[in-house]
Amino acid sequence: MKVIFSNSLFFHQKYGGVTRFSSCILNKMIEKKIDCEIVAPIYKNFFLNKIDNKFIKGKYFPRYPNLRLFRSINEFLLGRMIKNSDKKIIHHLYDPEKIHKSSGKLQVLTIHDLIHEKFKELYKKDFQSFRKKIFVNIDFFICDSANTKKDLLNYYDISPEKIQVVYLGSDHLEKIDISHFNEKKIFNQYILFVGSI
Repeated sequence: MKVIFSNSLFFHQKYGGVTRFSSCILNKMIEKKIDCEIVAPIYKNFFLNKIDNKFIKGKYFPRYPNLRLFRSINEFLLGRMIKNSDKKIIHHLYDPEKIHKSSGKLQVLTIHDLIHEKFKELYKKDFQSFRKKIFVNIDFFICDSANTKKDLLNYYDISPEKIQVVYLGSDHLEKIDISHFNEKKIFNQYILFVGSI
């Protein structure tokens, strides 16, 4: 299996749940010696920056001097890299900003949720119209829960045969020492942070 992995959030996020999840998948694929490459021409993501550079086509920048210019360069380079790659599967680990068509390559997209569709009145951007344009070019969808699949079918005209549910996993839980936790202290000494969104 030859796979190109792409995640538009590698460009946009320093930290985040989807980019952490994505980097875990990439590390496991590399560990299992699956022929893959990560295409992220310009990125600022902390998790991606921890992956061996030989698997990444791109350059890390801690900050962008000109966001609009860097975004344009990133999209241009992404399209060229995908087109010129010998990999047969393009797996978008998050919604791409646009689909770079490449003949003979299977386009796969992981859907994490449909919050933007469910609460569209809270967002300025019309995500449903944007996603409809993207989804036309997707060959196969991976949803991280049965509920996400149900929502996807509810909001979009997609054949159920093109959707597979693959539940999220974890590889860090055994590293957490919970022996010092007790019910009285846990809520007094910790803060729950759910991300910038």
